[in-house]
Amino acid sequence: MIYDKDIPNSQGIVEYIKRYSLNKNVKDMLRKINPLLVKKENNIRIHLDAMVNHLITKDEYKAIETKIKLGKLCLEIEQVIPDSYVTMLFYSQEENKIYHGAAPSFPIEFFDFFHEINNQNAFNAQCGSCGCAVYQKKVVVTDIRTSPLWTQLRSDMARWGFQTCWSIPFFKEEDVIGTFAIYHKQRKQVIPKEIEMVQQKIVEYQESIYHHYLALDA
Repeated sequence: MIYDKDIPNSQGIVEYIKRYSLNKNVKDMLRKINPLLVKKENNIRIHLDAMVNHLITKDEYKAIETKIKLGKLCLEIEQVIPDSYVTMLFYSQEENKIYHGAAPSFPIEFFDFFHEINNQNAFNAQCGSCGCAVYQKKVVVTDIRTSPLWTQLRSDMARWGFQTCWSIPFFKEEDVIGTFAIYHKQRKQVIPKEIEMVQQKIVEYQESIYHHYLALDA
């Protein structure tokens, strides 16, 4: 059996995200596990333990374990914001790249476009709500159908039916290390109280995020 202490903090959470972002086994397993996570099934760990060295490697297990932990943070935000779909992203300032952390309520294929953005070195302040939030270091709320921030990605969003996105950056000291992005399938007027609730959740998460976060230039 593999325990939390076996996930090496010296390498950290982003290392697993980067290394296994395109791993077929990891994506296939998450395709099965995320619906269970959303339903709050409590036997996921048992299934994973049984698969190590049979269907998945120990390192693949660690990548999935990391996604599950981050996914639980996303689901907690979905509980306080009605009709929301929440994802967590990590940002590398040195690489100027964005890495998908978790999004249990989304199809696994949803964030494939981030690989194209990274490969083309196209992440910037005009790259959706998250790009603007990272560069401006502030909360950004957008209408996906009309905002110029979504010009490059509008067709991807239309495919999944999302109309509103707001992104809230989180920090390590003064540096942005990622964002929580909240999507809605309808036009939504985000109110200050909702932003405050999510920001409070992020404050509660900070210690957990710092514990696992690996500065990408380390």
